[in-house]
Amino acid sequence: LKPLKETDSRPVRSCTEEEVQKLLRVAEAEWPWYHPILYTAFFTGMREGEIIHLEWKDVDLKEGLLHVHPKDGWAPKSTGQEVSRRTIPMPGHLQALLRRLRLRRKPKGDDRVFQTSTGTALTPGLRKTFHRICRRAGVELLPFHALRHTFGTFAAKGSKDVPAVQALMGHRQIATTMRYLDVMEDQKIRAAGSVTYGLPDVEPLADDADAARDAARKKPSG
Repeated sequence: LKPLKETDSRPVRSCTEEEVQKLLRVAEAEWPWYHPILYTAFFTGMREGEIIHLEWKDVDLKEGLLHVHPKDGWAPKSTGQEVSRRTIPMPGHLQALLRRLRLRRKPKGDDRVFQTSTGTALTPGLRKTFHRICRRAGVELLPFHALRHTFGTFAAKGSKDVPAVQALMGHRQIATTMRYLDVMEDQKIRAAGSVTYGLPDVEPLADDADAARDAARKKPSG
């Protein structure tokens, strides 16, 4: 018998548009070294390890592409449900940000794109600074993975192309991609209401108790 998978971890929610804007503003003003990291995570859905190990040779500023692939001693997360290689198109504003970052970056023998405030290589634990930014921005403390979740959610909502989002996120199975989607109640109502089969729309009927109360309210007194 195969034991059931335990899923007692708290679901990760995505950030709202307002929260994304707040977090980016605070990071740019008070943690300028972290701002490009946060910006890239929000607009690519890259995982923490992928951001830490991103090198300039993986960044194609001419074509606007980021290449995620295994390196010596490191490989992107893969559990059989995810692929270890993928290419992510960059929006123009992210290309411009990385181009400016490269012009400012002084070579120190390390080809990694992102560094700490002191110019050293990043290490796991990017959530620590992210939590400081959250507190400063007045945003609920979220795991760093929420940035990836936010990208996947907004990409799916904006494009309505789940297979394309699957490729961007690097999921082998589309069921994995679906877990990143935050479906709101109004979206479910619209989706259910879109099924008409050509029948005319009618007002919903009240139940017996509601009908009795309405009748009693409408009945003339005396």
